[in-house]
Amino acid sequence: MRKTVFVLLATIALHLESAEIFVNNRSGKDSNDGLSAGNAVASFAAAMKLARPGDSLNIANTGTPYYESLIIRGNMGKDGLDFTVEGNGSVISGLIPLETDKFIPQDKGFFFLYGKKNSNVKPQLFHDGKLLPEAAKPDSTKPGEFCRTGDGFFFVPETGKSIKDYRLQGSLRDSGVVFLRASNVMVRNLISEHNANDGFNLHGSCHGITAENITGRFNGDDGFSAHEDVEVQIRNSSFHGNSYGIEDVNASVSSYRNVTVSDNKTGVHFSGGIHQLINCRITNNAIQVQVDSGNPAAYMGTVKEPAIFNGICFIKNTRITGAGVSLRISSRSSVSLIGSELYSDTLALDLHQDSEVFLLGSVVHGALPLQMNKARLFGDKNLFYPEKFKIDDTETDLAGLRKSTQSNADSFCEKPDFSNGILRQQPFMQKSPSLFLGPSL
Repeated sequence: MRKTVFVLLATIALHLESAEIFVNNRSGKDSNDGLSAGNAVASFAAAMKLARPGDSLNIANTGTPYYESLIIRGNMGKDGLDFTVEGNGSVISGLIPLETDKFIPQDKGFFFLYGKKNSNVKPQLFHDGKLLPEAAKPDSTKPGEFCRTGDGFFFVPETGKSIKDYRLQGSLRDSGVVFLRASNVMVRNLISEHNANDGFNLHGSCHGITAENITGRFNGDDGFSAHEDVEVQIRNSSFHGNSYGIEDVNASVSSYRNVTVSDNKTGVHFSGGIHQLINCRITNNAIQVQVDSGNPAAYMGTVKEPAIFNGICFIKNTRITGAGVSLRISSRSSVSLIGSELYSDTLALDLHQDSEVFLLGSVVHGALPLQMNKARLFGDKNLFYPEKFKIDDTETDLAGLRKSTQSNADSFCEKPDFSNGILRQQPFMQKSPSLFLGPSL
């Protein structure tokens, strides 16, 4: 009994040592101690100076975006407690006001120099918080449009307006939420938008990173991106309007559950590492999902042969649909697709040379369900529609697919019956219940 009481008291004491740091960008002051909502600090920088492992960060949703990156470094866990960031639905924005008198007059327009950026960093120009139309080149920029020149913005005001009629902002902040060699962190209910690079960016040997109900939107590169040997789990989140919704590379290990990825140039890109998409919805991207082999990061050496640098992905109970390629698997990459749907009005499943897929109990349909070139296909009890496949540049039917792959003996070719995301009873499902694919929308 005494031992139990001692353990209980020790546990209570441990939790009492953990502090909650409050941030409020309207009423807070960085000179405050941050230990109550009424005594909040104003900035993330001040809050992270106060924060200790095992603490929590409470970000007030003031209705005004936080124009600052949240940077989390090092091991932030303590005695089994994660460092918790509660965003309360707050928005972190990468927009930076640009003084119009810093725009240099040029023929037909104005130029703003922001300096050389890496190729993945894509700043954009805004007026009063709204994205301006983007042109490809300065000489094709119309009134009211801008273009990137490699080191700056070229902007042409609308007819009848001067440069001083605009409240211009550039998405010049690199990333909204940054993890650097961080571990044991939980982030909840936070939106990161309009950054030149990533909404959520993880670098170094991060592990024990968990996120719930986060949104990465309208960023120049990725909504969410894990690099090197980062380990992370994401649940109940959304990534849309970015160049890449999700892009995890090198030897990263990531798991996405109940996540929606939509309206990006590429929905999901896994390049090396080990990844999961469970109960997800990936739709309306130019390319939905691409899995390929990756490269080691600088501190990992130069050897590319270990399996961790191959693309390995497990997909279950997930809908992948849209106009572009649904699932593209490149050389040295392997995907297991179980109980899921692939649909495209162009090409559903694209297997490149030296890639492989294990396909079980899934629906693959669209204009061309399957194309493979010197690749490997395993699995069974799938539903394909129409009965049209392209194998090593030769069109074939289901019998040809079976012969070529020595698989899919119990698969079928018939039109699937879908209603509101629910797949009705199909012969290949035998006596299993109707299947609901993807998160609730």
